[in-house]
Amino acid sequence: TLSGSGFKNLLDGRTLNNSATATWTNTSSSSSRLHTSPASLIYNACGWEDENNFFNQISNVLGGVQSTFNNSGTYRKSIGAATTNIGVFFNNTGTVDVQTGTLSFVVDGASSGSFIGLDGATLNFGGGTYNMNVGTSVTSAGTVQIGGGTLNFNDGTYNRSEEHTSELQSH
Repeated sequence: TLSGSGFKNLLDGRTLNNSATATWTNTSSSSSRLHTSPASLIYNACGWEDENNFFNQISNVLGGVQSTFNNSGTYRKSIGAATTNIGVFFNNTGTVDVQTGTLSFVVDGASSGSFIGLDGATLNFGGGTYNMNVGTSVTSAGTVQIGGGTLNFNDGTYNRSEEHTSELQSH
């Protein structure tokens, strides 16, 4: 469990391997941040539960070689209306499930997995270049935003319910 406001650090190219269920919580009004330094790696092979009620982010704070979050399990944003910014490379071969709030990818990444968004939730590709490759599925009853970056649909499927639209933003 990663809990509380403030900074959590994964520095000096270290690796965090999650093969169970990791729960990331913050119930205070201060933001919660997971700071990484050059070439740090996060491997999620099972479950990553993003249960933050307030703004939080994963970011590469010291520059240099970008850190990477590899998701082969399930990354689920399930509590709170706030935004989580993913400011490291995010590679998805598993499932990203946005049930509430906003999950925003602001750096490069690639996917051959699935993205699911529930009504009222927002999936945002807000920066960098994100490649949707063979096997990718994006299904959302909520909002999908593409702004400030490039989303390449190299292959895969994109399904939207009739009541909702995608937002393409130019910056």
